[in-house]
Amino acid sequence: MLKITKNYLLDKDQKPIAVQIPIAEFEKVE
Repeated sequence: MLKITKNYLLDKDQKPIAVQIPIAEFEKVE
């Protein structure tokens, strides 16, 4: 499961990946 930190996602290797969508929108997708 991805951990959300502000506007970044941490993948399974704990590497931050910048996301271009608001977290609220991301949660709506899930």
